[in-house]
Amino acid sequence: MAHDLGLGGPVVAAALTLAVPAVWVLAVLALRVPRPFATLTATGLAHGALLAVAHQVLWDRAFAGAPPRLGDRLTGLPDLAHEALTRGAAVLSSLGAGLALGALSGALALGVARLGSRRHRG
Repeated sequence: MAHDLGLGGPVVAAALTLAVPAVWVLAVLALRVPRPFATLTATGLAHGALLAVAHQVLWDRAFAGAPPRLGDRLTGLPDLAHEALTRGAAVLSSLGAGLALGALSGALALGVARLGSRRHRG
């Protein structure tokens, strides 16, 4: 989303991308959430949905009058079809990225929680 707003560069985007799941993992560990994988997978999916909405709202600003188009072979498609397909792909991409980020964060949190509980038992 920082990219859509023209804020920072790749370093800022990477930092934000890593900071969000780090906060999630720290939160579920601190709160001792009973099902960290399921919780963070759902959190990631919700994050992806919010990201998809934000990308759609900021679409025109992000592309400044030059929205993405499908390949040269599809030049016969009306502009509306190009827009619908590229926006739809962006929504699916956001949802998939959020889901993957949540699942990876959940797996990390679950692993850390299990390691912690083994250390306390032994």
